[in-house]
Amino acid sequence: MKNNSSSICTVRVADKASTAAIADIYNQYVGKTTMDLEDKSADYFQTFISHKGIRENLYIAEVERVVVGYGIIKQYSDRKGYQFAAETSTYLDSAFTGRGIGSKLKEYIIGQAKAMGLKHLVAKIWATNLGSIQFHELHGYTVVGTQKQIGFVDGEWKDVTIMECIVT
Repeated sequence: MKNNSSSICTVRVADKASTAAIADIYNQYVGKTTMDLEDKSADYFQTFISHKGIRENLYIAEVERVVVGYGIIKQYSDRKGYQFAAETSTYLDSAFTGRGIGSKLKEYIIGQAKAMGLKHLVAKIWATNLGSIQFHELHGYTVVGTQKQIGFVDGEWKDVTIMECIVT
């Protein structure tokens, strides 16, 4: 597939047919920018779709009908007092970064979160992933703090920066 930056990107709710592509994209980041250390299968994402809560969803970004990225809104906590908070993540196929697709996907997710009645969005990012931190800042997230040595990947302790976005 050609990586034409002028191609039109569309964002929509993910379906079971898109979960293999979602898994392929996510697995590019396993152990590199996520604390997951084992690849996820399409079934993992199908299970999320089948059992998601009322304020959760999975979305895909497509270029020329090919899934090139995905984003998720997932429950922050099962405690009722946190019902208006969610964690968000976005991932792009590495061949499609830097083309504005991630921004379109993130803006869509924030709009969907607002439509769901969510008020507080959280992103957890490896503290060394400055590009992702800057990306989130461009979309209204602010740094809350850093959890020191919370993760252990490839024999190294990892710090995680916590960011928040108050949906208005």
